[in-house]
Amino acid sequence: MYISDLRHITEKPTNTLTKQGNGRICGFKKFIGIDLTFDAAGSNCAAHVTMKTGGRRRAGRPGREGKRPMRLFFFGTLQDPDLFALVIGRPMAALATRPATLLGRQRRKVKGESYPILVPHPDGRVDGLLVDGFTDVEMERMQFFESDDYALQPVTVTLADGEPVEAQIYASTGALEDAGEPWHLEAWQATEKPRTLLHHEAYMSLYGKMSSAEAALRWPEVKAQADRRYAEARAERHFAERRRPR
Repeated sequence: MYISDLRHITEKPTNTLTKQGNGRICGFKKFIGIDLTFDAAGSNCAAHVTMKTGGRRRAGRPGREGKRPMRLFFFGTLQDPDLFALVIGRPMAALATRPATLLGRQRRKVKGESYPILVPHPDGRVDGLLVDGFTDVEMERMQFFESDDYALQPVTVTLADGEPVEAQIYASTGALEDAGEPWHLEAWQATEKPRTLLHHEAYMSLYGKMSSAEAALRWPEVKAQADRRYAEARAERHFAERRRPR
């Protein structure tokens, strides 16, 4: 999976079949700025994330808005470059990133959701990503994404060379229920990522139009609509498989 040209957006749904170099037939359907691509065997070929640069959505312009020093440690889905770009509005590669570790916590699944929370544990260890250089608008976008379920909390993380660094995390405010299962980024990317991209492309389109609290009330509806689009894409993939020459 990769980030496509952030200047491009396709508004109308389109269907495409392409033949890969390895002989696989891949098809994708564009939905609200995200191309879901599947191969004929049923696995994902790619998920291309595109961003809207015009319209009513507010987007940060690095170097134009005021900046406040903010170093964030990401432990969940925002470690993924595609989702990061969708939420923040610019590629992860445009910011300074370093691997880091947070001790004394464990990463657990949220009940009924595909993202994690951190819970205290004396022997816990959470590997994640330390990111610097956010603008004020990007921080606003991130708080909109996190909603009132998460709030900034200061922590000390350790870099690969052992250096301790002060940072902030988005910690659960207590509204989310621990499912009691560990959460792994690689497993999420392999199973939940395409659907999550659809969820949050639709959710982030509400940024600038309503408050975070108002958008949070729309979350079940946003998820349901995105899930229907995801199911349609899968159905079209099965249709393409049946039509493929044997």
